[in-house]
Amino acid sequence: LELSLELLLRQLVDRGILQGDFPFFLKILGLQIACYGASIALSVVHVRAYVQLSADVSEDLRLRLFDKGLGLPLSYYSTANSAALPSRITNEVGNVSAVLGQTFGSIGVALLQSAAAAVILFYLNWKLALLVTILLPINAWFARRAGELTSELERGYYSLYEDVLRFLQER
Repeated sequence: LELSLELLLRQLVDRGILQGDFPFFLKILGLQIACYGASIALSVVHVRAYVQLSADVSEDLRLRLFDKGLGLPLSYYSTANSAALPSRITNEVGNVSAVLGQTFGSIGVALLQSAAAAVILFYLNWKLALLVTILLPINAWFARRAGELTSELERGYYSLYEDVLRFLQER
């Protein structure tokens, strides 16, 4: 919808204002207002759906982890680090919730925008579109590698966090 707003704005200025076609101006202005309204409505629905998905998954994960913790034998709690389990429940579920609420929700939007951009790009300049199509997998590989490095750093951070909690509980 955002792309259609840009195209409508161009028509609004070129034909509606510069050529003085007032009925066309009103028609395009009405379409533009309708597109803004639809864009806002879709954004609200999109955000609400993925926030709800994130909350549902987080609640389910916490309940499952809690149930699993209740099913562990008492010997586990006397020999294992007492800070590890609450730390994992809090941190890992929080991370999953953040991923679902922030990034996972935008996958559908990104796919639709990519498809629309590809169609428009091929229509405007097929040579440039071909170059972008070739370079896109290379960019995706670099992004994936950066994500793997970030995950490794986060695992190290949470391991240190558990060590600090263990140290504080022993004092």
